[in-house]
Amino acid sequence: MRKHIDENTGRQVRVLTSAAAGAQVPYFRCPRRLPDGRVIALSQHEHGSLLAVDPESGDVQPIHSSAGRLLRLREADGRAWFVQDEARAVWSALLPDGEPEPVGSVPEEVPGGIADITCDGSTLILADCRDSAGDASGLYSGRPASFWRWIYRPRSATLWAYHLPARRATRLLDLEEYSFQHIDTSPTDPDLLKYAQDGLAVFDQRIHLLRTDGSGWLPVRPQAKGEWVHHEFWWPGGQLVGYKYMNRVGDWTIHELPWGEYAPRPLQLGIANLQGEEIYLSDPLNCYHSHLNVSADGQWVCGEGTHNHCFVSAAPFSLRETHIPLMDLATIHTPYVPGAAQGVETGFSADNRWLIYNDTVDGVKQVCAVRVEG
Repeated sequence: MRKHIDENTGRQVRVLTSAAAGAQVPYFRCPRRLPDGRVIALSQHEHGSLLAVDPESGDVQPIHSSAGRLLRLREADGRAWFVQDEARAVWSALLPDGEPEPVGSVPEEVPGGIADITCDGSTLILADCRDSAGDASGLYSGRPASFWRWIYRPRSATLWAYHLPARRATRLLDLEEYSFQHIDTSPTDPDLLKYAQDGLAVFDQRIHLLRTDGSGWLPVRPQAKGEWVHHEFWWPGGQLVGYKYMNRVGDWTIHELPWGEYAPRPLQLGIANLQGEEIYLSDPLNCYHSHLNVSADGQWVCGEGTHNHCFVSAAPFSLRETHIPLMDLATIHTPYVPGAAQGVETGFSADNRWLIYNDTVDGVKQVCAVRVEG
């Protein structure tokens, strides 16, 4: 483990990994904490593609698993599910040391790619996305015309559920002129999932809830045109959904500045209940943040900054307080890409002592940590 003093905040930063090809914690909304306090990182090694990283000691343990792509980690007990995409086969193991065991597979007649699995491991969610354009680079080009060309491309999609024990497929939902994003099963309810439509969330309803039998559809935080709800995530306990909110009603710069980080409006943190109602909206935050995230106990919130404010930050959080005093903790050195940001994927350790994130070190991404308090 390497350590250095951050050049802007004066805090000690720990570089927890030193993989030659790099290592990263997963996307911000993906569970990553193991029951023993370590976190999962993604990195190719001779035994598989996962590491167990201890932010306190700096110990890094390669996880012996070649069961496929990590699909979902259940943080409560360390149960993980893996998918072998070509074979459409699902395996499961208790991390970090359990041996993978086969769970089941999806027959060829059920269309779509495997996107998630329910928290009890019984039901797979598959997205069959029919897209006329395969190049998403326009989203990240910094050119508005290219951005809008991608947003308005022809596409459609169907969402499926496949119950592994019963070997039963259920067609859940068809989308016309949209596809699916952020398909996330509930961390606590084995019959519930949320998804996002891939339109521009400033014009289109972003977050939706749905039951695995196709019932119970409802929009989360219904939006007026110009209200931007995006980068949603499950709040701890699975009874709430957090999201970033920006009010761009009457903002005539939307078409020339479709990226939130360049919008002339402040960012806020919003939270909704499972009836779709907003129950919390923060005051404007200190800057735009590529992602917002929350600690396992809901007592802390963190952010990732933006193109002109490249810092990971954290603040204590309470539903009773709308002011979130985010404090910069460490500098991010990864080049910024409009719309794609820096791949920081900030999150808290299980005990809230460490903010864990990705940063570029000697030309590759590594997993880093900075102490949350003092």
